[in-house]
Order: sequence, then C-alpha cells, then structure tokens
Amino acid sequence: MKSNRTFLKFIGKILLLFSLCLLLSPQCVRAESPTKVQATASLSDTDWPLAPDINAECAVLMEAGSGTILYDKNMHQRMYPASTTKILTCLLAVENSALNETVSFSYQAVHSVPADGSSIGMDAGESLPMEQCIYGILVGSANEAANAVAEHVAGSIPAFVQKMNEKAKELGCRDSHFMNPNGLHNPDHYTSCYDLATIGRAFFSNDFLCRAANIPRYHFTPSAHQPDDFYLNNKNQLVTGQVKCEGIVGGKTGYTSQAGETLVSCAERNGMKLICVVMKDGSPDQFLDSAKLFEYGFRNFTKTDLKENPSSILPDSAPFLSSDYSVFPRSSGTLSVSDNSCVILPNGASFSDVSAKTDPTGKDKETTGKTGEKKIASLRFFWHERQVGSAEILLSPLRNNSSTPAKRNHRIYVNLYLLFLVLFLLSVLISFALRPLIANQEGDALQNKKNRRHFKRLKKETRKLHF
Repeated sequence: MKSNRTFLKFIGKILLLFSLCLLLSPQCVRAESPTKVQATASLSDTDWPLAPDINAECAVLMEAGSGTILYDKNMHQRMYPASTTKILTCLLAVENSALNETVSFSYQAVHSVPADGSSIGMDAGESLPMEQCIYGILVGSANEAANAVAEHVAGSIPAFVQKMNEKAKELGCRDSHFMNPNGLHNPDHYTSCYDLATIGRAFFSNDFLCRAANIPRYHFTPSAHQPDDFYLNNKNQLVTGQVKCEGIVGGKTGYTSQAGETLVSCAERNGMKLICVVMKDGSPDQFLDSAKLFEYGFRNFTKTDLKENPSSILPDSAPFLSSDYSVFPRSSGTLSVSDNSCVILPNGASFSDVSAKTDPTGKDKETTGKTGEKKIASLRFFWHERQVGSAEILLSPLRNNSSTPAKRNHRIYVNLYLLFLVLFLLSVLISFALRPLIANQEGDALQNKKNRRHFKRLKKETRKLHF
C-alpha cells in the first residue's frame, strides 16, 4: 500500500514538472494594440523639428527602408507626374528583362510621341540593348525609349500600362492611375508625392537603377543597329553638382506645363537613405527645395536599426530544450526582424518614448521568402502619435545540421502540449486502475488486523484458564 501511494506521488511530481516547463518556456506573444514600450517622456510633439519653407505645392520626405514620413506637404494630393513616371517604367523593365536583351523601336513607339519632346533620336527599325534604353530614359528622359521598352516587356503599350497599375498597387500606392509609360500629359494619368516616394523605395533599392539615375553624362556609341555617336547630358542639378547635395544617390526630373517641375530624388548619409519628392514646383526650385529637405532630414533625425538590436522588440526566441539530441526542439522555428526594420526619431528623442502597434498577419496573408522565412506580423512604431518606423516579424524554420545526416533522418519532434495531455490522461487511468488493488490491500490489512486482535484475545483467555 505504501509503495502504491509513493508511485502516485511520483506521478504527481512528474505532472507538476511538466506544468512548470510549459509556464517557463518562451512563447511568441502578441502585443496589445497599442503597446507602450516604456512609459517615459522627454520631448513633446511640438518638438518635432521645424521644416524649411519650400516653394513646391506638394512634397514629401520619406525614409527609404521603413517608409517613415519626416516631412509632408499635401503628400496625398493627386498631381500630374510628367517624366517622373519613368521610374516605374524602368523598374518594371529591370524586373522583367535582362540588360543585354535587344529592344526594337517600332513605328508606333517612335511616332506616337511629339517630335519636339524629349528623345534620343531613334528611328523606327533601329534597336538598342535594354541597358542603353534605360540610360536613355533616365539621363535623357527619352519618350520613344520608354515606349519601346514598354512594347518589349509587355507586347504592347496598353498591356504595359496595365502592369504599371498592378505594380503600383502591389507597392502600396494609394493615389495613382497611369495611362502611358512616359508621363506625357493625360487627365487620367496622375499620382501623388506619397506614391512616387513609395515607387522610389523600390526603384532606389536596385543598384543598377541607382547608377543609371546618378550619371551626369552618358555616351552612346555606334552599333550595327544604331549608327550615331552622341552624348546625353543629365538635367538633374543634384546629380551634376550644380546644386550641392551630399550623398546623392540619383533622381529623375519631369516637366509639362500642366505638371510644373517635378523631381524624385534619393540621398544617403551615415546609413540613412531618404527619398524626396517635390511636385508642381518652379525652376530651379525643384532642386533647391529638394536639397533643403534632404538637409533637414539628415540634420534633425537619427535612425535606429532594429535588425542590429532585435531584443528591444522581440521576446526571447532561443529554442527551449533544443539540440540535435533533444526530445523537445521548437519545431516552429525562431523569430527575427526584417532587414529594413528601423525607427527614425528626432535628435534628442529616446526609443523609450516609442509605442508599438502590432498587426498580425493571417494565414492567408503570410509571405514566404527565399530562405523559408515567413512574415507573421508587422509592427508600427509611434512617437507622440507620429509613425516613426516599422518592422516585419519573421518566423525562420529550424535548419537541419548537414554534418549529421543520419541523425537528421531519425530525429523525433514531440508536441509539448500533447505530451502533457497524454501524461495527464495516463496518470488518471493508472490511478483508477490501482484503486481496486489498493482497496483490496487495505481490506486485507483490516481483516488481518481483526484476526490478530482475535488471536490475542484467545491467547489471553487461554493463559487465564491455565493459571
């Protein structure tokens, strides 16, 4: 009887141990919305740096990695983009073709645009490599080159325009509708500063496009399909250095009488890349305004890279009891943040003043990268109600150890919660199974005790009779 009770106590201790393991094991938790990182205050919203006066009717200054807005002047107002449209044309070109592909110039591509407009003088029937077409578009703003690229990529200009609108929506544009690949005026061809900056985030993440958009002069040499030898000069004064802007990455100009002067540009200093868009500006104010806004951004804001310090926003993601020989590895993987996760704060502000809102990603919206990482949630960071950054939470699958292939094939993963349930049910079954045995043993013990008492009485009475 004593041994059975000891056994049941042992089962109880096992259950208690597993309960403690469940409570102490690190889990991925979802933060309430909003969640305060810490409750301290240093700067108020009135301490947001004072921006310079600019002439442009609409403008935006955006951090390229996170999309954080540092300056906004009518950034969602619909405007005509003119030739800044061509950053989307070139982005689609490099995503859907190789730079050495040959682009033929059709009669439609050459003659459907005004002869006195921006061009590189191509004739119908001539051809260029895709690489030279893109230089022609970004340096010389060539309308016929934009048309030829559109036909090469999609088969026709209308089909390419459909791709433009699909890509804009995919990138997160809110205010755009495109009608052609070159930006020539059409009442139904419009965008906004915010949308151009959003397209710019993708454009300026491509190294080749950055090089092509940051060259003061490009040399076209004769070939079998293009007989002329000529130079194109870039009209972007930030690129040529006529207007000083430290760290310029590249840009694209645009002009029509309806659009005014427009400019999309990018600059980078000390690991922080900013995108500036000005629309409906004068000349040369589009360059001066952009330089002012870049200086404002780099002088007054600091970037905190969350990829370098993920512990500030993530729970402990170290595997619980996990190794090649463990029975309880975390088969779900580990948590990390995306490469472009960052917070941009005014100088003097602290990350402890930042609050975070979590946007969980449903199963139907999970995205998987090339390495198998899945985006499971997004974080948006706020400083006094201003969004100042973002992060994507990624779930990385466990990677097998290639040095031990035999062990990898025989590894067993156990669901801890299921194991706990099985042990609990097993202990209940064992306790019920032992109850009759324990009861019988207790009954036998009681009967034996009565028999001993009866024997003692008989023995005592016998002694009395003997004496």
